[in-house]
Amino acid sequence: QFMKLFWKERLGQKLQGAEIEGLLAGYRASYLKPALKPLRDVILELAKRRRDDKFSILELGCANASMLHFLKDAGVDTGTVDFHGIDMWEEYVLDAGRHFPDAVITQGDVETFIEMPESAFSLPRYDVFVASLTLCMIEPGRAERALAKAASMAKAIVLQETFLNL
Repeated sequence: QFMKLFWKERLGQKLQGAEIEGLLAGYRASYLKPALKPLRDVILELAKRRRDDKFSILELGCANASMLHFLKDAGVDTGTVDFHGIDMWEEYVLDAGRHFPDAVITQGDVETFIEMPESAFSLPRYDVFVASLTLCMIEPGRAERALAKAASMAKAIVLQETFLNL
């Protein structure tokens, strides 16, 4: 519950204007951090291997679609990416929509994802499910249910996690 409170409510912080924009700008570039290079490399390789004109990503804990910002900076035409992201903080959802109006961003948490009916997703199956530093903040049973759902919805699962809850 602490993690949910932190990410959804920002621990009750009354962030405004420049503070919010600073957080959003930092997350737009978060995939450029050196620690996430392995994840970036895998996603780029999968995008290059696509068999048709589109590449699809389902991301749990997408922040403000930082994955799409990275792909755009890497030269990928984000218009060819079917992206469905899920994140709790409303400011992330709004920012992602401003930058990538064709992306589908659902405001919610892991339980939202687990309980979403198939009709709530833009595609029946995605090329890849991504979770980066997300599942480590979730109780193991919920993480297991999220991964089971992801396995039923994606051809590949790419995770980069620090598991502290095992």
